[in-house]
Amino acid sequence: MLNDYINPVTNRRVLLVEILNRKAKRTYQELARDLKIRKYQVIEVINGLREHYGLEVDMTRREVTAKMTTAQMCEIRARIYNDDNLMRYLQLFLKNEGKISMVAMEMQLNISQSMAYKLRHKANKVLASYDLVLTEKGLTGSELNLRLLIALLEIKFQVPIYTDYRTEEKLALAKFIVQTNPRLDVDSLMANQAYWQYFERLVAIGKRRA
Repeated sequence: MLNDYINPVTNRRVLLVEILNRKAKRTYQELARDLKIRKYQVIEVINGLREHYGLEVDMTRREVTAKMTTAQMCEIRARIYNDDNLMRYLQLFLKNEGKISMVAMEMQLNISQSMAYKLRHKANKVLASYDLVLTEKGLTGSELNLRLLIALLEIKFQVPIYTDYRTEEKLALAKFIVQTNPRLDVDSLMANQAYWQYFERLVAIGKRRA
C-alpha cells in the first residue's frame, strides 16, 4: 500500500542497495532484470548512490561489487527513505497528529506550495488505504491501523515518528513474551530484537497513544 506511492527513484535506489546487500557481486544484466530497467539506467542509479549516499562499489565493464558492510548498507537504505519527500511529509504529519498547516509544512520541509499539495494528495491516498481520514479536527479513523502505519514507517522504512523509546519498555515486553513462550529467554530476545521489533514497536506505540 505505502510502497505504491513512494517515488520510483527512491524504490529503485533502495532495491539496488538491498540486492547488493544480499549478494555483493552482481552483473549489470542481473541488476537490470531485477530492477526492471535498462543497463545504462542501472549505472545511473549506482552513480547517484555513490554521489549522494557514499555507496562504495567496484565497477568493471560487466559487474559491480559492493565494498561495504551490512550495517553500512542498511544505513544507506534508511537515509534514502528519510530523504524521500513523501516519507518526510508523513513523518511531520503524523508527529503533529495531522494538525499542521500547509504553510508550516512548506517551511519545515523546505518545499514549494505545489509540491506540498502534491504530497498531501499522495499522503491522503496512503491514509485512506489504512482507513484514516484528515478532518478539521485532525486525523480520524482506525486507531489500530494508525498504530500499524506508524510501526511500519519506523521499522520497515526506518522513518522515526516517536523517538523516545526506552530500554525498560523493551525489557518489559521481552519478559512478557518469555512468560508466554517458555522456550525463549530474555537475554536472547534482547540480543536479537530484529526478529520481533515490529511487534515491540507496535506495543510501545499503543502504550504512548493509550
